[in-house]
Amino acid sequence: MANDELLKLIHEHCTTEQITALLREGKGNEGVRISAENKEFLVQRNLRDALEAKAINIEHTYDLLREAEENGNHHTFYFRPKTKKLAEQLTIDYIGKALLGKAWRTNWVPNAQSQAPRLLHYGPALVSQKAQGLGPQNLRA
Repeated sequence: MANDELLKLIHEHCTTEQITALLREGKGNEGVRISAENKEFLVQRNLRDALEAKAINIEHTYDLLREAEENGNHHTFYFRPKTKKLAEQLTIDYIGKALLGKAWRTNWVPNAQSQAPRLLHYGPALVSQKAQGLGPQNLRA
Protein backbone atom coordinates (compact mmCIF):
# COMPACT_ATOMS: atom_id res chain seq x y z
CA MET A 1 0.00 0.00 0.00
CA ALA A 2 1.17 3.55 -0.74
CA ASN A 3 0.69 4.61 2.88
CA ASP A 4 3.07 2.00 4.32
CA GLU A 5 6.08 4.32 4.25
CA LEU A 6 4.04 7.20 5.64
CA LEU A 7 2.79 5.04 8.52
CA LYS A 8 6.32 3.83 9.23
CA LEU A 9 7.58 7.42 9.44
CA ILE A 10 4.62 8.47 11.61
CA HIS A 11 5.45 5.63 13.99
CA GLU A 12 9.11 6.67 14.15
CA HIS A 13 8.71 10.43 14.51
CA CYS A 14 5.34 11.17 16.12
CA THR A 15 4.26 10.75 19.69
CA THR A 16 1.21 8.76 20.72
CA GLU A 17 -0.46 12.02 21.75
CA GLN A 18 0.09 13.57 18.32
CA ILE A 19 -1.32 10.52 16.54
CA THR A 20 -4.32 10.40 18.88
CA ALA A 21 -5.02 14.08 18.21
CA LEU A 22 -4.98 13.38 14.47
CA LEU A 23 -7.37 10.46 14.91
CA ARG A 24 -9.74 12.70 16.86
CA GLU A 25 -10.30 14.64 13.63
CA GLY A 26 -12.11 11.60 12.29
CA LYS A 27 -14.02 10.87 15.48
CA GLY A 28 -17.62 9.96 14.77
CA ASN A 29 -16.84 8.36 11.41
CA GLU A 30 -17.29 4.64 11.05
CA GLY A 31 -14.12 2.66 11.62
CA VAL A 32 -12.22 5.36 13.50
CA ARG A 33 -10.79 4.19 16.79
CA ILE A 34 -8.96 6.64 19.03
CA SER A 35 -7.36 4.40 21.64
CA ALA A 36 -5.15 1.36 21.19
CA GLU A 37 -3.14 -1.11 23.24
CA ASN A 38 0.16 0.43 22.15
CA LYS A 39 1.67 2.79 19.59
CA GLU A 40 2.12 0.02 17.01
CA PHE A 41 -1.63 -0.74 16.99
CA LEU A 42 -2.45 2.98 17.06
CA VAL A 43 -0.54 3.50 13.82
CA GLN A 44 -0.88 0.20 11.96
CA ARG A 45 -4.51 -0.46 12.81
CA ASN A 46 -6.28 2.74 13.88
CA LEU A 47 -4.54 5.27 11.67
CA ARG A 48 -4.38 2.90 8.68
CA ASP A 49 -8.12 2.16 8.97
CA ALA A 50 -8.97 5.85 9.33
CA LEU A 51 -6.94 6.73 6.23
CA GLU A 52 -8.45 3.89 4.20
CA ALA A 53 -11.95 5.00 5.26
CA LYS A 54 -10.99 8.57 4.27
CA ALA A 55 -12.10 9.70 7.72
CA ILE A 56 -8.87 11.68 8.07
CA ASN A 57 -7.47 14.01 5.45
CA ILE A 58 -4.22 12.55 4.10
CA GLU A 59 -2.76 16.07 3.92
CA HIS A 60 -3.24 16.46 7.68
CA THR A 61 -1.30 13.24 8.14
CA TYR A 62 1.58 14.59 6.06
CA ASP A 63 1.40 17.87 7.99
CA LEU A 64 1.71 15.94 11.25
CA LEU A 65 4.78 14.14 9.94
CA ARG A 66 6.38 17.39 8.72
CA GLU A 67 5.83 19.02 12.08
CA ALA A 68 7.14 16.01 14.00
CA GLU A 69 10.28 15.72 11.87
CA GLU A 70 10.96 19.44 12.25
CA ASN A 71 10.20 19.80 15.96
CA GLY A 72 10.31 16.25 17.24
CA ASN A 73 12.59 14.34 19.58
CA HIS A 74 15.66 16.54 19.38
CA HIS A 75 17.80 16.70 22.49
CA THR A 76 21.33 18.05 22.50
CA PHE A 77 23.32 17.46 25.66
CA TYR A 78 26.62 19.30 25.69
CA PHE A 79 27.53 18.18 29.18
CA ARG A 80 25.93 15.93 31.76
CA PRO A 81 26.63 16.19 35.48
CA LYS A 82 28.33 13.11 36.94
CA THR A 83 25.98 12.95 39.93
CA LYS A 84 22.30 13.47 40.55
CA LYS A 85 23.11 15.86 43.42
CA LEU A 86 25.07 18.08 41.07
CA ALA A 87 22.24 18.01 38.52
CA GLU A 88 19.73 19.06 41.18
CA GLN A 89 21.84 22.13 42.00
CA LEU A 90 21.72 23.34 38.43
CA THR A 91 18.64 25.54 38.64
CA ILE A 92 17.93 28.48 36.37
CA ASP A 93 18.54 30.77 39.36
CA TYR A 94 21.91 29.17 40.12
CA ILE A 95 23.10 29.43 36.52
CA GLY A 96 21.79 33.00 36.19
CA LYS A 97 23.78 34.08 39.27
CA ALA A 98 26.89 32.18 38.11
CA LEU A 99 26.86 33.75 34.67
CA LEU A 100 25.41 37.23 35.25
CA GLY A 101 25.84 37.98 38.96
CA LYS A 102 23.49 38.28 41.92
CA ALA A 103 21.22 40.87 40.30
CA TRP A 104 20.81 38.87 37.11
CA ARG A 105 16.99 38.86 37.30
CA THR A 106 16.62 42.63 37.56
CA ASN A 107 19.61 43.77 35.48
CA TRP A 108 19.65 41.20 32.70
CA VAL A 109 16.40 39.22 32.67
CA PRO A 110 13.69 41.28 34.36
CA ASN A 111 10.85 39.03 33.15
CA ALA A 112 12.37 35.82 34.60
CA GLN A 113 10.01 33.72 36.68
CA SER A 114 10.37 34.21 40.43
CA GLN A 115 10.23 30.46 41.02
CA ALA A 116 12.24 29.25 38.05
CA PRO A 117 11.89 25.54 37.27
CA ARG A 118 14.90 23.26 37.43
CA LEU A 119 16.69 22.42 34.24
CA LEU A 120 15.99 19.05 32.70
CA HIS A 121 17.21 16.27 34.96
CA TYR A 122 20.77 15.81 33.76
CA GLY A 123 20.20 18.54 31.15
CA PRO A 124 22.79 20.88 29.66
CA ALA A 125 25.15 22.40 32.17
CA LEU A 126 26.61 25.56 30.70
CA VAL A 127 28.03 27.41 33.69
CA SER A 128 31.18 29.42 34.23
CA GLN A 129 34.33 27.96 35.75
CA LYS A 130 33.96 30.18 38.83
CA ALA A 131 30.62 28.58 39.76
CA GLN A 132 31.13 26.74 43.06
CA GLY A 133 32.97 23.61 42.09
CA LEU A 134 31.25 23.15 38.76
CA GLY A 135 34.36 23.00 36.66
CA PRO A 136 35.03 20.51 33.86
CA GLN A 137 36.19 17.91 36.38
CA ASN A 138 32.58 17.50 37.53
CA LEU A 139 31.08 17.36 34.06
CA ARG A 140 31.36 14.69 31.43
CA ALA A 141 30.75 14.92 27.70
